[in-house]
Amino acid sequence: MQIKYNLERSLRDNPPDYAEGTDHIKRTHQYLPDLVIVDDNGISLNVRDKDPDTRYNEGITFDTSDGVLYDRDLMVVEEREDGKRELISGYGRYFWFSKRGIDTYMVDVVKFTTKYDKEVAKLSLNTGKDHKAKGLLNTEGTILKGITRAANGDTFNWKNKDKCMSFLRKSTNGTKSEEELEKIFKRFRKMKTPIDDVRGLTTSTANDLSEQMGLPHGGYDKRLDSDSFGRIGFNIQRRDDINIKLVDMIKLCNDCEVDVELYGIVQNVVPKNIQIQRQDLLKKWNESITWAYNHIKISKNKYYYKGAIKFKGFHAQIRTPNPDDGGNPKERGIVDVDGNIIIDKDPSTMHFRA
Repeated sequence: MQIKYNLERSLRDNPPDYAEGTDHIKRTHQYLPDLVIVDDNGISLNVRDKDPDTRYNEGITFDTSDGVLYDRDLMVVEEREDGKRELISGYGRYFWFSKRGIDTYMVDVVKFTTKYDKEVAKLSLNTGKDHKAKGLLNTEGTILKGITRAANGDTFNWKNKDKCMSFLRKSTNGTKSEEELEKIFKRFRKMKTPIDDVRGLTTSTANDLSEQMGLPHGGYDKRLDSDSFGRIGFNIQRRDDINIKLVDMIKLCNDCEVDVELYGIVQNVVPKNIQIQRQDLLKKWNESITWAYNHIKISKNKYYYKGAIKFKGFHAQIRTPNPDDGGNPKERGIVDVDGNIIIDKDPSTMHFRA
């Protein structure tokens, strides 16, 4: 199956119109399998929370009666310095086309003035009315990941609130109110503290770290190709997180006959007090674990507590360089209450010595 389209009509009906910092090179035919859609580690470059599935609505681009809808947003690719083209916007169409054996379609080829401009465009180009696939981009979670990615790449002064708000306004392209942007900024600040050498984390970002370290998170891992296949794990950050998830934990533990692994996060880290912060959280969590061990009995559904809920350690958050260890962060991977390394795996340093 191939789609018939007219490049000249597309240029006439929908001429290129990009924001400052995004230079349009040309509109051209693109062999889709040649596009770069994952990074060097095989992780998707799609800015959405998840890659859209193959039920993507083809009506976004064309319909069966009238053919191509030329007024709709174009697929956008970046002309990189290495000569490759990276897909920036249009992942929904890419996956829909791939499922149906369509290997060529028109794209706009662009170049970005700075890395900052690219990070803005990766979000803003996907905020239009035509982006309606499953996994809608313009969610708080995706925007939060976008500003975090831009900050981690040092593309702007993320310690300055005004700079952060400017990035959010540009990248959301008027689709979010100031109140909504302020809420996103506050969530960003919780996970990306301006305090030097401290890594702020949320459950979402901790899950990303767990994935890279091969640790279970978000329940039972049934993916055969996963390093944590057959294990149960959760990342927790609030004092009552175990109580909230306790029923699910016990049911998984019973059904799968596998221990539940818990990994902790400290919100709003105060470096000089982090040991006390961790002790306070662990005391509360251990109370919940002990209660579960002593009180879970056979229920009417015949579930009973076969295995164990085990706290395995805290995610590393103090990132002060250790001169006695080659300048690597003082805390890496998973640590105990005192910051001593338990599992020496750290995605940021590609340091794996467990």
